[in-house]
Amino acid sequence: MTHSFYRILILLIINCTILNAQDYTFYHYGLDDGLSQETIRSILKDKNGFLWLGTQDGLNRFDGTSFTVYKNNKKDSLSISGNFINTLVEDDNSNIWIGTNDNGISIYDSKLNSFKATSVKTGNCTSLSKMTNGSIIATVLNQGIYVFKKNNNTYVPFRISEVNQEPLDVNTSFLHKDSLFISTRDGHVFVSNDILSNSSTFKEIKLDRSLGLINTLYVKDDILWLGSTFGLFAFDLRTHTLYDIALESHENSEKINVESISAFNNVFYIGTFNGLFIAENFKGSHFENIRTFKGDQSHHNSISSNRVYDTYTDGNLLWIGTNNLDVVPLKNPVFKTINTTSEIALNNSFILSFTKNRDYIFVGTRKGINCINNKGKVTSITKENTNDQLAFNVIRAMVIDQFNNLWVGTIKGVSVINLTDFNPQKPEILSFYHDETDASSLSSNATRGLYIDHNNNVWIATYGGGINRFTGDLKTNTITFEHYKSSSENNSLSSNFTYNLSQDKDLNYWITSEEGLNKLRFDGVNYTAPKFTKYYHNVDNINSLSSNTTLHTWHDENEILWIATQDGFNKYDPKKNIFKRYGEDDGLTNTFVYSIIEDSSHHLWLTTNGGIFKFDKTTEQFTNYNQQDGLQSSEFNLGAHYYDKKTNEVYVGGINGFNIFNPNKVSELDVQGKLIYTSLKIKDKEINPVTHPSILKESITKTDEIILNYTDFPCYISFSDLDLRPNKNNQFIYTLNGNEWNDLRGAREIQLLELTKGNHTLQIQGKSRDQVWSKSPLQLNIKIIPPWYKSNLAYLSYLLLFLGIVFAFYNISLQRQIAGQESKRLQDLDDLKSRFITNITHEFRTPLTIILGYLNHLKARFSEKDQVNTALNTIEQNSNNLLHLVNQMLDLAKLEQGKLTLHTTQNDIVAYIQHLVYSFSSIAEEKSIHLKFKTEIDELIMDYDAEKIRQILTNLMSNAFKFSSEDSQVSVTVRTKNNRLELEVSDQGFGILEDELPHVFDRFFQVHTHEHKVSQGTGIGLSLTKELVQLMDGNINVYSKVNQGTTVTVTLPIRNTAVKEPTKLKPLKTSIGKTYVPQLDDQLTPEDTNSVLIVEDNAEMARYIASCLQPLYKVSYAKNGKEGFEKAEDTIPDIIITDVM
Repeated sequence: MTHSFYRILILLIINCTILNAQDYTFYHYGLDDGLSQETIRSILKDKNGFLWLGTQDGLNRFDGTSFTVYKNNKKDSLSISGNFINTLVEDDNSNIWIGTNDNGISIYDSKLNSFKATSVKTGNCTSLSKMTNGSIIATVLNQGIYVFKKNNNTYVPFRISEVNQEPLDVNTSFLHKDSLFISTRDGHVFVSNDILSNSSTFKEIKLDRSLGLINTLYVKDDILWLGSTFGLFAFDLRTHTLYDIALESHENSEKINVESISAFNNVFYIGTFNGLFIAENFKGSHFENIRTFKGDQSHHNSISSNRVYDTYTDGNLLWIGTNNLDVVPLKNPVFKTINTTSEIALNNSFILSFTKNRDYIFVGTRKGINCINNKGKVTSITKENTNDQLAFNVIRAMVIDQFNNLWVGTIKGVSVINLTDFNPQKPEILSFYHDETDASSLSSNATRGLYIDHNNNVWIATYGGGINRFTGDLKTNTITFEHYKSSSENNSLSSNFTYNLSQDKDLNYWITSEEGLNKLRFDGVNYTAPKFTKYYHNVDNINSLSSNTTLHTWHDENEILWIATQDGFNKYDPKKNIFKRYGEDDGLTNTFVYSIIEDSSHHLWLTTNGGIFKFDKTTEQFTNYNQQDGLQSSEFNLGAHYYDKKTNEVYVGGINGFNIFNPNKVSELDVQGKLIYTSLKIKDKEINPVTHPSILKESITKTDEIILNYTDFPCYISFSDLDLRPNKNNQFIYTLNGNEWNDLRGAREIQLLELTKGNHTLQIQGKSRDQVWSKSPLQLNIKIIPPWYKSNLAYLSYLLLFLGIVFAFYNISLQRQIAGQESKRLQDLDDLKSRFITNITHEFRTPLTIILGYLNHLKARFSEKDQVNTALNTIEQNSNNLLHLVNQMLDLAKLEQGKLTLHTTQNDIVAYIQHLVYSFSSIAEEKSIHLKFKTEIDELIMDYDAEKIRQILTNLMSNAFKFSSEDSQVSVTVRTKNNRLELEVSDQGFGILEDELPHVFDRFFQVHTHEHKVSQGTGIGLSLTKELVQLMDGNINVYSKVNQGTTVTVTLPIRNTAVKEPTKLKPLKTSIGKTYVPQLDDQLTPEDTNSVLIVEDNAEMARYIASCLQPLYKVSYAKNGKEGFEKAEDTIPDIIITDVM
């Protein structure tokens, strides 16, 4: 009993060791990934986490995703000195020292993202090292050793060109605890413990043989390792013993050219021109274990080339400089992949099924069964190598029964392999098939699933033949089956196309099929009276299955049934008899679920076409893992799953092999990287502090603020998480100014198209499988300088300008208000003036009316007395003129106040105008002027105000007679045009000056005569006439030419709306032009009296003055200044009386 227990335990340990042994998988980065050149001669990881690669054509900085290349530019003094790079080292200021092949040593200034030269401008620098105090040691072929002694933040160089007074021709060096080991070109090795001294001494390490050209040195645990063209050697610094280390037992190791040596803990990484050697546990003269890795073009995950120039490791990853950049994870991957190209190589990578016992893992593929033993050896069982004993090569399902028989379900039958005393090269196989002549044979050859129930019965799910229960006996070779199929009866399977079976604790069988989920229950233990219950997808019932194509079931520890379908994941609650669906909205981003596996922590693992999903039954959250995490592919296969409870290992197979993983270690995939900004581009131009100091004060990798002009767009900001693992699945989100977080969907660059002026904050955060990292986000402050017209000074100017404009508008408004008030004041004055004129004219009219009344009475009494009658006529004429003027002024006042109204009647206007015209006949006769009336129509019945027509025509004809000379003509013409009456008054008088024509209708305007004298009158008549015409909706126009006469045209609309009423034609009193020229009677004046000359253009006024003076003086008269001047010369009067204006 005890021995059996230990035997099983040892086998389990061996089994676990084989599957968990270190599997070195090489991942490659080359030219297509952005590497400047494939030959990598030096590798360095800096303090920030960047990987620096020295190639034969440029320096490369790798951030885990992309390469930044630095090359020499002859036009740029701030570029690297040379492109062929041998060695790299980082100093205390995080600057990178670069040893080139021909161009000496350059320094990369990490703060300015630029390069600067050193005193070593030429030569082949073969090695660089940093001492504990920060000083830098360099070896240069044919020049010796350069020591850059650190003094504060500066380096003071000095050169060592001799060793023990012999010229120093150093090839390489290695610094260990400030002791410098060097090798010379002729194979000698020296060490110096006082290298910083200007008089440093070197002690030769005596080797007992020639090692050829020593390419590399390395010191660990008092062992000096030497890699040369003859191989690998170890020199014990304590015993001074040299050991020749055989790297390959079957070959002469001296033929192996060793280029590099590095170590981590007790593992050495040895780069040669014959591959990579990983050696473990040095035992003084040899390694206990050496593994060799050489290039194999048939295996993608092998090393790129046999030429290995340099290696670097941090304990987690091994970086290899070869004819590519290769990286190897040193820890076992979370998802270990086994396929045709892995160290454990299968015969086919399309995995369909699994099972396992203590000796073998059985993997079903499209090409038979792969049997993997505890040592990792694979043996294939195929139809071909078993003489057709295996039913077929496409292995859909496998299970081991209680008798240690391996049941194998293929697409063309079922095979049983005896595992007792199993020999995979000569397996004992029994196969059986569907036989149409045998009702108890297998119902269909197309096997999809195998299951062993609680009673150890074997069940077979077929695709087209329903399900089968094995009822035979393998010992007696009795092969019989009980069939359960779909039929027209309700109590049958829902479909014959089945996939899988399982059994719950209540002994119910659950069968998945293409047409729903089936529950099968028997009465008793003899499988009698089968009863089927069917469950389907119902589009109208959310508590039904998510899809009818059910693929796999699993019963958890709480006997909850979980169902994988072609379109979603389902949970069945038997107590409530309802299904709960899980789909894309719940986090299951791929809903084609093949299988369900429960681990020791009771998490469910689902295989899909989008990777695998971990489902937490408590939180109901899904976590996705895909090919980026190291899975064989994101696509898996139906039935390709297995869970080993003893080791807590999950096996899942897909289209490119299978993965083994421990669910408890999956969390190791989620590493929170170090976020850092890596580049800043403006319009596709790289920005650095040297060329653009106004934008960047220091390198983007070190700064926390950039200053951009408003024109510096589009702007591209790149970043990295410095996660150098080849399999990483980090995602990133960002926010600007604390707004909503945006998902970058795998991108590592943010494009800013435009930002407003002022300060902005960009934050970037990482997340793993939708879980945001706990560390603080990466932050960058962005300051935007606006254009000058949007600057603060400009806005101040705009404010001042705005205030100025507001003040100006206020001032204008105030002036308008003042002007309005002034206008109102003037209007009030005009109103006051109008009222005054109205009142005074009323006062004029009253006494004038009385005067005229009495004059009429006196004229009647003294009509026979000529002298008295003449005086009375003169008084009457001037009183009438004054009354006419007063009436005109009253009418103007009424017009201004809007109180003058029309009193229209409908009658013949032609007859009325003719009457008015002929009323001027006596005046025309007195002034010897020809008066003519012309009409183109005999009669025109229309609406008109007779009084207003009289006023208009009287004013026009009075002006015509006033400015007409003797023997001239005044004519009045009446016509109609466009439904309007045209009244035209023309004269042949002096005419009106052209510049006065626009003003003839202005109030109080008086035209000049041909002698340029202002005409007599008040300037009211024509203004009143225009107002009256406009009151009747008419127009008035004037045409005049000097010395040819004037024509005034009045047009009035023809309307017929007023009441018809005959117009009373009363004789008009016309006195215009009728003057009483003073008759001076010399007989009334004594001869010896003084003489008086009266110069007056108003004849009545002259007569009145003469009548007053004539009895006492001799009076003479002149009507104007010219005539007065002539008479004054002839008569030489004693006094001249004249009106001077």
